[in-house]
Amino acid sequence: MNFKHWLSEEIAIKEQLFQVVKEFAEENELPLPVSKIGEGMEAIVYQTTNPKLVVRITRDHTQSVCEKKMYKSEIQNTGGVVKIIENKDYKDHNISYKEKVNIDVVGFLKKLHPNNYKDIMANIDNIGANWNIFDSEKSLSRLSIKESMEYLSHFEITKNFVKAIQKGVSGADLHQQNLGINSSNHLVVIDC
Repeated sequence: MNFKHWLSEEIAIKEQLFQVVKEFAEENELPLPVSKIGEGMEAIVYQTTNPKLVVRITRDHTQSVCEKKMYKSEIQNTGGVVKIIENKDYKDHNISYKEKVNIDVVGFLKKLHPNNYKDIMANIDNIGANWNIFDSEKSLSRLSIKESMEYLSHFEITKNFVKAIQKGVSGADLHQQNLGINSSNHLVVIDC
């Protein structure tokens, strides 16, 4: 397959996904998707007609399981994950309506904690980098996951994030692009 053919297929697939989200929104009387604002390997995020909400669509099973876990009330109540308004499986896809968050985590932390933002980000990165060791006492770096979570629990902005991880949100895909700052100015997991 040549590049031009591949590109035209990719564009067609993305247009189909947009139509699936639009149909879902209409059937469930939810805000309509407007434009793509982000995408990763397994999902696409669209701005909606409600400026405070985004909608995310994926076909990936692991991503779907993550969204469903974050949607559970005990996880939502930690305040450490993005507020999810709706999450449903629809036509072989998982669709989530979420609060729109500030994705400039480093910039926000730099303003709020100019002397600690690098250490805060390093401890967040440490959790993700060491997640698959399955032992909070061991680490590939100088700090264990347990030590990083203890450090992060001292900051108002990250304490709810720590609670969400303790309640079972996976840290396996924890990195800057999967985090945001919510309307309450707390660090939240937006994707896991």
